[in-house]
Amino acid sequence: MSRLAAIVVVLLLGGTAAAFVYTQGLKQTKSPIVATKVIKPFSPLCNCPTRAARIAFGLRKPDHVSISILDSGGNVVRTLFTSRAITSGFHSFAWDGRRDDGKLAKDGVYKARVDLDDADRSITLPNRITLDTVPPRITGASPRLSKDLLTVYYRVDEPARGLLFVGGQRVVRTHSTRLSGKMQDGLADLRRRGLSGQVAVGAEDLAGNLSRLRVLKLVTGR
Repeated sequence: MSRLAAIVVVLLLGGTAAAFVYTQGLKQTKSPIVATKVIKPFSPLCNCPTRAARIAFGLRKPDHVSISILDSGGNVVRTLFTSRAITSGFHSFAWDGRRDDGKLAKDGVYKARVDLDDADRSITLPNRITLDTVPPRITGASPRLSKDLLTVYYRVDEPARGLLFVGGQRVVRTHSTRLSGKMQDGLADLRRRGLSGQVAVGAEDLAGNLSRLRVLKLVTGR
């Protein structure tokens, strides 16, 4: 091997070693952002706590922070604020689902990007934010009346909580979000008065959107 070739090999090995050390150093460097958390599905059109996407994280050190909302293609659809002085600690911010022009963004998956001026870092939070403004739809509902117990079997077109209304009042809201299920309620008073058409079923999806109510026709015995 010539002397020139030997020098080239040494330089290449040295550069590789330096790159490895630098990469390992980056891996060991703690992220300036910790404990990221967002509300996943939300709907600006619902009258519920999930009307806005909550974006929360902790800062290890004070910094001047900018937060942007990115669509699935990585494009900025909304800048929440730019170069705001933020103290260390845990902070929470909200996105109302609107673009910079004030119009409602399209339904879909978004992410938040945090730019730290002082740390010279730009971090896209891994948490997905789902904007969903389409309400669920009741695809089937069947009531069963036995003695003083009403059982309603229902189906929806997306995972949602079941809602049961009697006389205009909500009496059941399921904990689970499924495509089908059943709800039950005691209806001694309904049977006694011989009423019909006073029971309705609805659904609430994960973003808080409410379906149209479907009124159920009941035929009660004497």
